[in-house]
Amino acid sequence: MKSDPHNLISLMQIDNARGKSTEIKEQAKKAWAEFCERFPSEKDCAKDLADLLTERGLLACYCFTDDSICSQFRFEDDYRLAICIKCANSYRTTAGTFFDRRRKLRPWYAAMWFMENGVFISSNWFGKIVRVAQATALNIYHLLMYSIDLEFNPESENVWSREFLPHFIKRSIWSIRGLHPSSEESEQDQESKQKEKKESAPFDMKDSDIFEKTQQEPISDSSDANEFTGMDNSSNLTFHNEPEHQLILDCLRQAGALHPDELSTRTDLEIAKLNERLTDLELSGLIKMTFGGRFELTSREPRSAPKGGNHCVDELDSYQIEMESELITREPGNAKKHKSVLRKEFDRLIRKEFQGISRKYLQLYLSIAKLLSFSTVQSERSIIDACLKTGDLETKKLKLYQTPMVLCFPLNADSRN
Repeated sequence: MKSDPHNLISLMQIDNARGKSTEIKEQAKKAWAEFCERFPSEKDCAKDLADLLTERGLLACYCFTDDSICSQFRFEDDYRLAICIKCANSYRTTAGTFFDRRRKLRPWYAAMWFMENGVFISSNWFGKIVRVAQATALNIYHLLMYSIDLEFNPESENVWSREFLPHFIKRSIWSIRGLHPSSEESEQDQESKQKEKKESAPFDMKDSDIFEKTQQEPISDSSDANEFTGMDNSSNLTFHNEPEHQLILDCLRQAGALHPDELSTRTDLEIAKLNERLTDLELSGLIKMTFGGRFELTSREPRSAPKGGNHCVDELDSYQIEMESELITREPGNAKKHKSVLRKEFDRLIRKEFQGISRKYLQLYLSIAKLLSFSTVQSERSIIDACLKTGDLETKKLKLYQTPMVLCFPLNADSRN
């Protein structure tokens, strides 16, 4: 490895990392040393990308109209600027590609190198190695995984995201207040379709549930408002739909903290109506929301947080995925039995290692398992080829990628019948 001071400092950080196994340290050190030997500087990464774009015909000038003739360029600004030899027009080499607006290419190349060599470390640790923020490192992982998911399609099983509800210990930043996480994908998908159709029509209040309700039930006078504001935390509160509120309270008294899905099943109330009743009870101070989007009575003792407390959230947010490799090490057998084993193993890892996850990160974990289960991805240049085919990604697409309602649960290729 060339004696670049920053490369050596990163190597020392890998060696001195706390809480990491010796095995993962050795894998990371080996991968980093090989990467630094191949791409010792930012200029080498930019040169490699320029060569790939030219070789694949993705870098061309408008002055060349014959497809049989390739554009010829000279490069400046450390291979970030391509200048046509014929007409002297200049182009940014990354414009319109997957790497558009990426000021530094080396962290992206390092992430692809690690993945191609089967080395998966947390975004927090990876960010320290390549000297970027943890949020930037996590975004790199998200974008690369999205491109890989689009390009490679190993055998998988469709699983509803609601089956992972027991593992969700906090709401994601994408979740709308009062909306169940399993419904947020449909809302985002609808917004995306509206944007693609470029529908600029203003919102019609007549189409809303609020307008319907106000037409059917006119706003009452100030006495109703006084009746609501005069409520306290006692049990003799009166609501317009007292039986439904009482039914919810009875369920929470009997079973403790419950998720809206569980409450909907027990009370036979639709999610929309249930959310309204929960809001009434929450505003009145009778119930409160706890971890995982569950509701419990305020009069009850607050239930303890999952084992690990805030530590498990920090571990997940830092993207600890070293344990995910176990998902593909099961012995091959009957296909149905194998699926069950994989699902149970994933369940065990989430419960044991993280004590739960947020919905936002579920897709990322499954994508890692998918990458590990597809051996052909783990070859040199396969990931960057997928990225070049994907092109520039829109923020909206990445937002929808977070966790859809139906997930693809990866299966071990060796177990196929």
